[in-house]
Amino acid sequence: MYLRGSFENSLTLPEAEDTLWRALRLSVEVENHILQAGCWVALVIAAGEGDGGVVRARTLVRIAETLARPAAGPIRVRLLNNLAAAEAYGNEDLIAREHFEQAFELARDSLGEDHFQTLTTLVNLGEILENLGDYRESRRLMEKAIPRLEKVLGSEHPTTALALTIQAKALYETGSEPEAIQKFYRALEIFEKVYGELHPQTVSQLNNLGQVLVDEGALEEAQRILERGYRLAPKLQVPRPGTVVDNLMGLGSLWLAKGDLSRASSLLESALDTFLSLPKVQQEEKVLFKCDLGNALTQMGRAKDAGRILDEALAVLDQTHRRVIRRLSPASPSRPRRA
Repeated sequence: MYLRGSFENSLTLPEAEDTLWRALRLSVEVENHILQAGCWVALVIAAGEGDGGVVRARTLVRIAETLARPAAGPIRVRLLNNLAAAEAYGNEDLIAREHFEQAFELARDSLGEDHFQTLTTLVNLGEILENLGDYRESRRLMEKAIPRLEKVLGSEHPTTALALTIQAKALYETGSEPEAIQKFYRALEIFEKVYGELHPQTVSQLNNLGQVLVDEGALEEAQRILERGYRLAPKLQVPRPGTVVDNLMGLGSLWLAKGDLSRASSLLESALDTFLSLPKVQQEEKVLFKCDLGNALTQMGRAKDAGRILDEALAVLDQTHRRVIRRLSPASPSRPRRA
């Protein structure tokens, strides 16, 4: 969920940044701190792309959060959500979880349990818990959120679809495979109806569903779903290399399951080449891709290549772990203050 992609259908990122900086200068001139805070939040979206963007986004949103401390609940909730989102993009999921929890508590207490910001924050929290592997808690939160989302935003709202996707992943990881597949299909149906085929959410959902179907042995249906995603991904208005990586990995896994090692190898090599073209922060975000790739190469008998890929994945995981521990240390000057 979070922020990325908000300018897809309007301004380019440089145009958006230029416009927002001009708005920020105006808000400073009229001494409107709330407007300043809103400008800083919007700048997070434009800044959070590419190497270095996450650090910059986190800095911007902390300034905004400070400016908005005297402000009403909704502004603070939005800022805390954006701060957590910037941290999540930097693979600092434990810190992000802390800020999503703060945002949820503030939203619940100041806006009420059925307010759309409270529900959106709950979805954000469920997503970060899923990223952290706390599938049971993520599943519990989505079971709580979805009926309320359907009541407040509607059963065919994209936030409802996102919550269904998070729930589906949690269901799958906790052993409820048939129900998970049903939720994936339902979320895909909503994304297609709201956004159409040529939208990153739709294509990502095709990848999610296709990979689950491969894992469950429904190979013909998986092939239909994944090949559809493969045809749509290059047509997206804004290129999404990460989505292409997921699609190629899914197709590679499919052909590996079908026993076509030559086709699987070609697709997995393409997935790796595309992965290596991603900004560093997105490579770290997709570290599990390397784990999956290493496992696939092992199955293909390419033990040496698999070992190299898995060693690289372990190195990234170790670096991320060290960074999180450093950020959590009470002595660390960079640790974010509680709101």
